[in-house]
Amino acid sequence: MKKISMLFIACLAFMTSCNIDNYDEPTGTISGGIYDIETHELIPAQSPNGARVQIVQEGYYQPINFWCKPDGSFENTRVFPGKYKLSVQGPFVASTATVQDVSIPCSNVKVMIEPNLRITASAKLSGNKLEIDYEIHQSSKSTGTVGSVILLCGNTIGLSVTTSNKRVEISTTDQPLGQKHHCVLEGIDTRNSVFVRVAAKTSETSYYNYSTLLKLK
Repeated sequence: MKKISMLFIACLAFMTSCNIDNYDEPTGTISGGIYDIETHELIPAQSPNGARVQIVQEGYYQPINFWCKPDGSFENTRVFPGKYKLSVQGPFVASTATVQDVSIPCSNVKVMIEPNLRITASAKLSGNKLEIDYEIHQSSKSTGTVGSVILLCGNTIGLSVTTSNKRVEISTTDQPLGQKHHCVLEGIDTRNSVFVRVAAKTSETSYYNYSTLLKLK
């Protein structure tokens, strides 16, 4: 009799667990981008570990986090439909960050914020020699200091400070912010695609700002 009771309890527990797990999968999608509040352009980022989007559904406390793409856009296709609070974290001026309401599914969500640094760059490849021109401007609202600038070259679209094949770090004492600078890198591997970008960060954050990703080959 005891064995029968135990078997009944086990079967009941199994059936209960099946009912609990038998939820529909999330079908909602949210997409958009993080934009410079001044230039209205997407803010380039490292992906992953660069600019993070966080959404919290109304009535719940567990956040959903996901990373932006290198160009500053984002998309999550596995979210339950509903009302959410959205915020972002990254190389941005904290005082310009806001929490906004979104209703999922939704697209073309625009998060307007000020980056700590605005980095522009151009590059030219001649054989195995790479020439880079760049300029960096720090937001007047950013309180940190910038010790160095990193020139990055690699063979993947996910080029960042952690994935580059070749990198050169330059002191801002030698090449100050707010000025145009020209640098030359030798010995570039051109057997595959060549991507280039410039990175720098302020002392107030661990996140890097980047220039737009350039594909030269």
